[in-house]
Amino acid sequence: LTDKAYGARKNAALQVEKLVREYEKIPEKVTHIVDTLVQEFVYSNDPFARYGGLIGLAATSIALGQGVSEYLDIIVPPILTCFSNQDQKVRYYACESMYNIAKVAKGEVLRFFNSMFDALCKLSADSEVSVKNGAELLDRLIKDIVSELATTYESLYSESFNTSESGQELPVPSSLPRNTAFSLPRFIPLLSQRIYVRNSASRQFLVSWMCVLDSIPDLELVSFLPEFLDGLIRCLNDASEDVRTSTGELLQDFLGEIKEAAAARQLKRQNEFQKYTKDKKRESKQTDAAIATTTTTAAATAAAAVDSGPTLEEKPTSPETSQMSENNLQDKQPQQIAKESPSLAIEDDGIDPENKEHGKGTYVPGQGVEVQYAKIVEILVSHLSSTEEEIQKTALSWINAFIDIERDVIIQSTPLIIKEVLPCLAHSVNSIRMIALDTNQKLQKLVLEPSATPSFPEPTSSLSDPSGSPQQLRLTQKMTSNETGDPFDYQATVANLRLQFLNQHEETRVASLDWLLMLHKKAPNKASMRKI
Repeated sequence: LTDKAYGARKNAALQVEKLVREYEKIPEKVTHIVDTLVQEFVYSNDPFARYGGLIGLAATSIALGQGVSEYLDIIVPPILTCFSNQDQKVRYYACESMYNIAKVAKGEVLRFFNSMFDALCKLSADSEVSVKNGAELLDRLIKDIVSELATTYESLYSESFNTSESGQELPVPSSLPRNTAFSLPRFIPLLSQRIYVRNSASRQFLVSWMCVLDSIPDLELVSFLPEFLDGLIRCLNDASEDVRTSTGELLQDFLGEIKEAAAARQLKRQNEFQKYTKDKKRESKQTDAAIATTTTTAAATAAAAVDSGPTLEEKPTSPETSQMSENNLQDKQPQQIAKESPSLAIEDDGIDPENKEHGKGTYVPGQGVEVQYAKIVEILVSHLSSTEEEIQKTALSWINAFIDIERDVIIQSTPLIIKEVLPCLAHSVNSIRMIALDTNQKLQKLVLEPSATPSFPEPTSSLSDPSGSPQQLRLTQKMTSNETGDPFDYQATVANLRLQFLNQHEETRVASLDWLLMLHKKAPNKASMRKI
């Protein structure tokens, strides 16, 4: 294994493979062989011994087959340390050895995904062509394994993977209840660090991995978008055209997924509202039927009592009494009605009980995807004033789209958005200027609307008397919240508009005056000319 000739080392590795096959069912022997290869060869100062140790570990893994999973904890870490070795041949043989191990272990190597990803990210910018080629070969294999097993494979040799290195539970979206060998919550912090790398090859590596992860059904990378969106947007100013193109396409894919998630949420709310109104009509019919029955019974009792005369216990039922009975039914608290009529309660997730089991019901793109709209908008606003045209254009396009996607968040961020959008009305690039003009018009229309929060039409009946559904009670509170507090900050908006008077471009100054006039007409007390 320490011979200078590659052929001799290869023949020795075949002998190691044969030896391991003989002791395959004796774990102590196999462990001893692995420890010897690691301590006396991989960790040796002799470069040829390192070469032999790496090829020996690969031969051991091939001999063990699927049984290698039991020994990965003592095989993989020594190989990973060789990825950063100064000797280019050591780095190459480390890639080759890891490739052979991953090919045999398959899903089990996902336990070491973060370490492999970090090492491959660094090797993507390696100066040696042979090392880069070996790393790319390993990278393609790991991508195939992740695409196939990321959402399904559960390791037999480790516990919870949705925990940090300190053992604390990581925040996981409700749409990711799994405990698979590949843990997206554990990977995201590493991605959020590496995304700020400046090397074009490393950026291309990161973008390609995000494309792979985003293409895996049910993984929902978009739920973690705020963690790496800032660095991803910065990749748009890379010197490499390939990196810029790949980044732009990936951002478009993310925006499309966000639109699908928003549409699915809107559909869910509409279904909830339709179910609420349907249940309320049914309850109203039941109430009317009960009142009619009571009235008929009272009338029959009164007619039967004509011959014998009224008694002290019997009292005729008047229209006022019937109205009081109906009012008493309507005055019940929502919780009480929901308790008396469980069938009227709307499921919290908006899915019918018979469709709650996995695999049932109609699939809706974006259904169940959680998007952190507020954090995304905050990141986008910070890039609206970028000196890089492509970054500024992308941020403007996203803000423009978010006005239709998430109005509640946009209305709260309007003061900051206006501050950055109005100067773009005089931008030298026509495409940016047109997007800014459209965004400005949409913002004015949004602010002028009487309410920015309703997600579906208000019901014809009064919402002050909900049917008792806890979900609908929350929706009702949300829809009436604007009566007590306006999410739009007039003072901050006026302050930022006044700053635009110092802008050298006429288009910006005129637009700020238009905004002030509009706000004064809408709310004279909040945007008075005396304050302006």
